[in-house]
Amino acid sequence: MLEILVGFSEYLFIFPAAAMCIMPVRNELRIPKKKVYPLLSLVMLAICAVLTILEYPVFNHKYDFNLPYIIVVLMLFPFYYYFVKPMKYKFLKLFYVFISVMANFSFMAIINRLVDVYVYNSGYGSPYCTLIGLVVEWVLSITMFLIIAFYKNKKMMWLLNNFNSLRVWRIIWIVPVATLVGYVFMYPKSYFVMSHGRILRVSFVLCTLVFALFAVFQSMFYLIARTAVEKYDAEKRASVIEMQSVQYEKLRNYIENTRRLRHDFRHTLGALSILAERGQFDELCQYLREYNDSANMESKPVIYCENPAVNAVLGYYADMAHENHIDTKWDVSIPEKTDISDVDLCVIIGNLAENAIHGCQTVAAEKRYINFSVDMENQKELYFVMVNSFNGIVKKENNKFVSVKSDGEGIGVESVRAVTEKYHGTSDFNNDGEMFISRVMIRMDGNEIPE
Repeated sequence: MLEILVGFSEYLFIFPAAAMCIMPVRNELRIPKKKVYPLLSLVMLAICAVLTILEYPVFNHKYDFNLPYIIVVLMLFPFYYYFVKPMKYKFLKLFYVFISVMANFSFMAIINRLVDVYVYNSGYGSPYCTLIGLVVEWVLSITMFLIIAFYKNKKMMWLLNNFNSLRVWRIIWIVPVATLVGYVFMYPKSYFVMSHGRILRVSFVLCTLVFALFAVFQSMFYLIARTAVEKYDAEKRASVIEMQSVQYEKLRNYIENTRRLRHDFRHTLGALSILAERGQFDELCQYLREYNDSANMESKPVIYCENPAVNAVLGYYADMAHENHIDTKWDVSIPEKTDISDVDLCVIIGNLAENAIHGCQTVAAEKRYINFSVDMENQKELYFVMVNSFNGIVKKENNKFVSVKSDGEGIGVESVRAVTEKYHGTSDFNNDGEMFISRVMIRMDGNEIPE
């Protein structure tokens, strides 16, 4: 009975491991947090109990925990996947988190067995030596739980919410999988073999080295991802600044032109008076036409909303639409300051406007139009609606609209979706004949998770 209880206890270390899997996605759960942990605990207890019962008659210690451990991992992930709401690259991200946590905690299982061997060789019999190993394992597991909870948890949350490179997520899971497989093969299978020579010490050093290298890898992955995202944000900020500079230059030219016209206006009145007194009405009309053309040479920049960055972006794309003979209607209500970063606002608006202009370019000039509106509801949500004409030809991959431009990447739509998910909002793209409709909602209280 004692041996069975010890065997059951060997599986219980997955409880802190499962908690560590849940913590980075605790704000993205399908069910209330209070219900997740009790429900998950029941599932894990059932799995551990079944594996403990089967281990002796079925596995008969032939695999010494390796095979049952793999079964535990395979059985838990579907439950973990179900508990989490949809997110960008959900499977790849959750699989990386899950396998990384399991790889870290499998190190504890190996340390447990190495302690078993050491205590066994010191004169104690099994399973009592295993009890000592379990104590060591639980101490290390709780220590790791606390370290990850207070140090690495925020970093993992940031990765899941902000780093959206599909190419990286497609391959990054290989490292924790390789680490986990390595631990499974390094798991000591024989007390007799491990007690010879320096095998025990070498095994301990090797396992510790692999653990340290994996910890370094995780830190480097976060730093590289952070650098990549910050570089992307910097490029977006530079683009917004450039647009603002263009708008500023237009405003400066308008002010300068207005000042000049005001200065010359007294000379203009004098000339008009002389022509009127002489009865040179043809010359008077010609003079007025020239003066009017001069006065309108620099038109006043349009103010679309109170937010300077958004106004600059709208002005930039309004000029682009005018150059492409597109009839535009902008109805934008965004205050000067919001809880949403100006860069993210401009990413949404810029990509929607650019996609709309490209869509309009596919139809005749007389059919080109863009209607764009932004409304704020209860100071909590921003609603973006972009309606534009296009030729009715759409391209879909995995039931999602993608770009029909020559690059075919759909970067604009993906960028909008990324920002939308960042603020726990929604995005929808559909068409009605030759009218394309883009709808986006972002939450003012749904900011990205702080560092």
